[in-house]
Amino acid sequence: MTNLIADLWNSIARWRQRRETIIALSGLSDHALKDIGIDRSEIYSVATEVAGQRHPVRVRTAPVAAPATGNTATANSKPVDDEWLEAA
Repeated sequence: MTNLIADLWNSIARWRQRRETIIALSGLSDHALKDIGIDRSEIYSVATEVAGQRHPVRVRTAPVAAPATGNTATANSKPVDDEWLEAA
């Protein structure tokens, strides 16, 4: 019974630490995150590592080619459409 209580207490402590880390890192600018070597897409993974809940595993969004322009963009960004700029 004592081990069950200790395990529950440790789980709650790790959950709180992960949550606080996510909140703190989410509040930083992209530039500040880059300075400490973290991409915004890695916040959850980093927080999980800090809380000791998982072995270090980082998930980083890799640049992908935008289909229409051939420019590089992140997976979450929209491709740039220059056609409307040329018409102006």
